[in-house]
Amino acid sequence: MQRLHILLFILVTTFFITSCSSSGDAVIVAEYGQDHITYDELKEAYVKSLSEEEKNKAESPEEMKEFLDLYVNYKMKLRDAFVRGFTNDPEIQKEIDDYTKTVGYHIFRKNLLLTPVLRICMKNEKLKKESAIFF
Repeated sequence: MQRLHILLFILVTTFFITSCSSSGDAVIVAEYGQDHITYDELKEAYVKSLSEEEKNKAESPEEMKEFLDLYVNYKMKLRDAFVRGFTNDPEIQKEIDDYTKTVGYHIFRKNLLLTPVLRICMKNEKLKKESAIFF
C-alpha cells in the first residue's frame, strides 16, 4: 500500500511539473483579435531582420520590445488587409508584385551575389597579406 501511495505521488508530481512547464512555442507575447504571436515566432522574425554583423551581437530586451511593437503592427496590417479582401484585389496584387520585383531584386542581389563575392575578395586579400609576411 505504501508503494502505491509513493508511486501515485510521483506520477501526480511528474504530471503537474510537465503540465506547468512552458516551451518557447507556447509563450504568447502578443495577441490581436483571434490571433497571437509566440516568442519563437518573434525571435525567428527578429533574427531574419538582422544583418550578418548584427546577428553576432546579443540582443537587448529594449531592442526586442521595439521589434515586438513593429512586428505586431505589421501582423495587424496583414490581418486587416486579409479581412478587407485586399488579397483578392487585382490592382493591389499588381502593386505587391511590382514592389516584390523591384525591392526583391535588390535584396537578392545584395544577399546572394554581392555579399558572398565581397567575402571571397576580403578572404583573398587577407591571404595575400599573410603570404606577403612569409615571403
